[in-house]
Amino acid sequence: KDRAIDKLTQEIEELKSRKLKSDDEKRDLETKIEDLGCQNEKLESEINYNQRIGEDCSEDEDLTSLQMENTRLKELLSKRMSDNYSCGKISVTSTDIGDCVMIVWSQETQQYIIYNEKGYYAFLHTDSIQSLGLSEEKRFTTGIVVDGEYCVTRRSNNRFRLPTGTRFRRVKCKPMDIRRSNTN
Repeated sequence: KDRAIDKLTQEIEELKSRKLKSDDEKRDLETKIEDLGCQNEKLESEINYNQRIGEDCSEDEDLTSLQMENTRLKELLSKRMSDNYSCGKISVTSTDIGDCVMIVWSQETQQYIIYNEKGYYAFLHTDSIQSLGLSEEKRFTTGIVVDGEYCVTRRSNNRFRLPTGTRFRRVKCKPMDIRRSNTN
C-alpha cells in the first residue's frame, strides 16, 4: 500500500513538473507571438511609408525636378572628369568613366589589367587592345576609361584565371591624347 502511495505521489510530482514546464513554454510562445506582432506592425508601417514615397516620386513635377537635377549632376561630373583628364593625372584608385588609367600586362592572369592601389581586379576589355596599340612588344600604356561593367566569375576555369565567385570589373579604354594632357 505504501508503495502504491509513493508511486502515485511520484507521478503527481512528475505531472506538476510537466505542467510547470508546459506553462513556461506557453509563456515563451506568447512572448514570441507578441514580438512577431510588433515586428509585423513595423514592417507594415515601413511598407506603407515606402508606398507613399513611391506615389510622391511618381508625380510629374517631382520626376521632372529629379531629371533636371540628374542632368545637372552629370554635367558637373563630366566637367570634373575632363579637368582631371586635361591635367594628365593618372588614377590609381578608381576605374570610373573619364579616369586616366595605367594599363599593364599581368603575367599572373595573362590579361591586361588596370593598375590600382585598391586591390580589386579591373581587366581591360579585349575590344580596347588594338586601339591602344598593345601587343607582345608593348605591354603597358595609359588610356581613358570610356565604359565599364561589374562582373562575377561563374566557372572555375575562366579566362581571367580567378576563383569562382570573384568580383571584378571589365573596362573599355581609348588612347589618351598626349597633346591635350601635356598642356598643363
